[in-house]
Amino acid sequence: MIFTVECGVDFTLSYGDIDERFYLTILSIFEQALIYIVDNQLEEEFVDLCSESAKSDEQDLE
Repeated sequence: MIFTVECGVDFTLSYGDIDERFYLTILSIFEQALIYIVDNQLEEEFVDLCSESAKSDEQDLE
């Protein structure tokens, strides 16, 4: 799921702004991934990757 989010960010960087539905879908996938990670106590394995993805997404929106 995190890979899908990363692909969405890369797609936006390559092709420019996309519609709201696209961003809502990527956000939903990211939320699902975070829920899965927490539910399965995998935070230590994914904290760096998720933080990097969130920071990258945030910077791309500026």
